[in-house]
Amino acid sequence: KNARVMLTNGDIVKSTVNSNTNDPNVDMTGWLNESSLVDKTKSFLDFGAKGDGVTDDSISIGLASTWSSMYKRKVSGVGKTYKCSNVFFDSNCYLADAKLINNKDQDLISVLTTAISSDWLENVVFEDIHIDGVRQDARTIKSTVTSEDGGRHGFRFRRPCRNIWIIRSSANYCASDGLCIFPDWSGGLFESVQNFNV
Repeated sequence: KNARVMLTNGDIVKSTVNSNTNDPNVDMTGWLNESSLVDKTKSFLDFGAKGDGVTDDSISIGLASTWSSMYKRKVSGVGKTYKCSNVFFDSNCYLADAKLINNKDQDLISVLTTAISSDWLENVVFEDIHIDGVRQDARTIKSTVTSEDGGRHGFRFRRPCRNIWIIRSSANYCASDGLCIFPDWSGGLFESVQNFNV
C-alpha cells in the first residue's frame, strides 16, 4: 500500500490497496492518480520567487520549471518582473506571464536554456514571456567564445527539439541572440528541429 509508480505518460499514481498487482498503465483499479490532485496552475511565487525585479529569482524559477515539466502543468509569473539567468527547462515545460531580466554579465549565460543533450526536447510552451537581456550592461564579451558569439541569449535551445511554442513572447536587448536554436549537439540526428512555432 502507498507504493508510487510513474506511468508511461509521466503521471504519478499511488496504490490504495496492499500488494496491488494491477499494472496502472493498463488498469487503474486500486490506484490513485496523484497528478490529477495537483493544482492546474501554480505561480513562480509558490516556489519562493519575489518578482520584485531586484532579487535573483533564478533558483525559484528553476524549481517552477522543473515542477512544470514533472507534472505537465502551466506555471505563471502572474505578470511580475523577475531577475534571473540560466534557468533550465526540459520537456513538457509550460511557463507564462512574466518579464525576465538577465542578471548576469557573463559569457555562456542565457536567461532560459536547455541542458546540452542529444535527447529530444518536446512539448514546451512559453506564453507571454518577455526577456530583457540588458545589453547596455554587457561588458567584455570575449571573442574566444566564438561558437555562440558570447552565448548570452534570451531563449536558448541546445538540443534537438520538436513541438515547441513561443506565443506572444519576446527577447530584446540580448548581448547575443534573442532566440538561439542550436541543435548540432544532437550527434548528427537528422531533422533535429521539428514543429517549432514562434
